[in-house]
Amino acid sequence: MRWICVAFGLLASCTEQNRIVVHTGAMDDVTRPDVGDEIETVHVPTDGYTQQKPGFYAVHDASDWLFVWKDPRPDAQPPAPPSGTSFDRDMLFVATAPDPAAKSIEIKRVVMQASGLHVYVVERLPGADCPAATSSGPPPMDIVEMPSTGADIHVHADRVRDDPCGPPPDAMVVCRVAGLGQPGARDMIATPGQKIDCDSNQSRARTGSIIDRVWQLEPAPGSTTKLAVGPGSRGITFFPDAWGTYRVSVEVRDQAQAGSAYALVVAPPPADGFPIELHWTKVDRNDDPSMYPRVELRVSDGTDECTPTIAKPWCEVHVTGTVQRAIVRPEPGKTYHASVVYDDFRLKGAAIACARTFPKGAPLPRGAQPLSARVCDDSIRKAGDKWELGTLDPASRTLVTP
Repeated sequence: MRWICVAFGLLASCTEQNRIVVHTGAMDDVTRPDVGDEIETVHVPTDGYTQQKPGFYAVHDASDWLFVWKDPRPDAQPPAPPSGTSFDRDMLFVATAPDPAAKSIEIKRVVMQASGLHVYVVERLPGADCPAATSSGPPPMDIVEMPSTGADIHVHADRVRDDPCGPPPDAMVVCRVAGLGQPGARDMIATPGQKIDCDSNQSRARTGSIIDRVWQLEPAPGSTTKLAVGPGSRGITFFPDAWGTYRVSVEVRDQAQAGSAYALVVAPPPADGFPIELHWTKVDRNDDPSMYPRVELRVSDGTDECTPTIAKPWCEVHVTGTVQRAIVRPEPGKTYHASVVYDDFRLKGAAIACARTFPKGAPLPRGAQPLSARVCDDSIRKAGDKWELGTLDPASRTLVTP
């Protein structure tokens, strides 16, 4: 009778196969790899294996092979055993890295001694201060083919680490309004439509030199602006188009480590007047904005209309990208009404127009988005249709919907 024991230290749980015991302590004369008869082995390619379980396994037949995989049910469908293996005379020894941080595992030597078969395995781990592997792929695996034996198997697992990586780079990102000669800051105030320039020039590597920079932008709600990355990825530019907070982050990598930093670009709605914003939702950032329905934000005082092309002393409408922003300065005794006119058809499933107002409130903490009230129009529209937003209430800076 043979037994298989997947063991760490000297604890083992066994099923009927070879008895396997894993040793992680210091070697004595009996377990030295140069004592005994060297067993000739052949390494088996492991490409394409993705569901293996961590541990050490002796495989004599298809049933043993099934036990190596994460789903050991009788009706499971594991990958086929390596082609060319003849279980009539040979066996496989499988080593799958027990440590999830392992970079590789290798079966170095197999030696037969009086106490049984001794297998010497090296598991390689990242060095001190090195980032752990983030891959969601299968753990490292090594397989060797050797003559079949029913002897006890002693696995001598050695763990080695790569060289230390050292501390991560000091990442820094600052932003400014482009073209004004500003030094840049981690937090800044901007106006929608301004070109914002951010760089990571103040970042410093701790090991070697900086070899890569990766930028990301978390835009304000309703924004469809995109980053433009400069030469060498040292900096980026973008245009805030909606009122709110934009978070610009950079990951800086040297030869061993990565560090990250971020800056906040805040484009607040005006403190005076009555701000109204028209933007789009239910859209993908990769969509072509030219395919959105053409619409126009309008504000009327009952006599005149303020539009993106017609400004009034009491109102102006600015357009940046796909976002329209009206700033109304109500005059005493007058009533103002806001609406959206569709110049194109809006079909079912198309982008949805939304209007936001910004009630007056206390200053918000760093990075928070301004409080807003939003209404959206998911109706099917014809060219020329008008979406009535409501009447302006200057006291609360909200719309009284019809």
